[in-house]
Amino acid sequence: MTSSARWPDAALLGASGAMRTFVPPAMLAVRGRIRGRAHHAALAAAVGEIAHDKLPIARERVDVPSVGARVASGLFAGHAVAGPVGAVAGAASAAVSTFATYRARSLVGRATGIPDPWVGAAEDIVCVTAAAVATRPSAGAAAEGEEADAASADGVGRSAARGLLAGLAGTAAMTLAQGAYYQLTGAKPSDAPQRAGRKALERAGKRVPRDKRPALNQAMHWLYGTSWGIPYGVLAGSVGARPEPSGVAFGLSVWAIGLAHLPALDLAPAPWKQSPRTLAADAAFHVVYGLGAAGALRATSPGRR
Repeated sequence: MTSSARWPDAALLGASGAMRTFVPPAMLAVRGRIRGRAHHAALAAAVGEIAHDKLPIARERVDVPSVGARVASGLFAGHAVAGPVGAVAGAASAAVSTFATYRARSLVGRATGIPDPWVGAAEDIVCVTAAAVATRPSAGAAAEGEEADAASADGVGRSAARGLLAGLAGTAAMTLAQGAYYQLTGAKPSDAPQRAGRKALERAGKRVPRDKRPALNQAMHWLYGTSWGIPYGVLAGSVGARPEPSGVAFGLSVWAIGLAHLPALDLAPAPWKQSPRTLAADAAFHVVYGLGAAGALRATSPGRR
């Protein structure tokens, strides 16, 4: 149900759409506001866009066609949550935020030396979290027979905090699973996290001694895995999804995004150049990651089920 009083949420959706065009419609689909084939199309488009954003061939968001698509996304999603007033707020926010976020991403990359795909991954988290917050059910939804969401009842901030703990727990579960696998098979752990960290630090003028690289590898691994818990906590709590199925979907989504941006950073070969065994093992690790995060989210959620 729409309400013109929710125009700030519409504006937030416009800002989210400025970063990733299809995330606002995809979040509406997650909320059950888009059904049928369009539901699946919106989700597929959002995942595809998040992956494509990390590639060198990605179109600049300030190109005229891209700006038009982002404004249209803000208008559509804004109307869905706040009616005509929301459509105006969403479109206007998308138009302004497209240029603002483009500039901000460029400035962050130049100031820190962090490779653009990693800046984009951080932007993904902000974008998804913003869309999840903006599409949360209204406070009166439960009175109308809809399920009240945990994020509204307990505060988005607390949902994000629970998500952070969930990301930490998921990363711990994944690390244990990887350690056992490497012990049993003799396989070597990936050094992609420390190579990404070294690239960022070296661009900032800091070199990492060889003996410090294993510690950097672990630090980057834990930072990345933990941070993805924030949008998961906000989204999973607000839709009232069962933790285990949502955890598996979450883990595999993070895996799919990694398949795109790691090759773009020259940190891993393209998926079609990796062996089926390597892909299967990595997918399994991410399922463990998602289930670990889901378990922590269940344990820390109010009204544990």
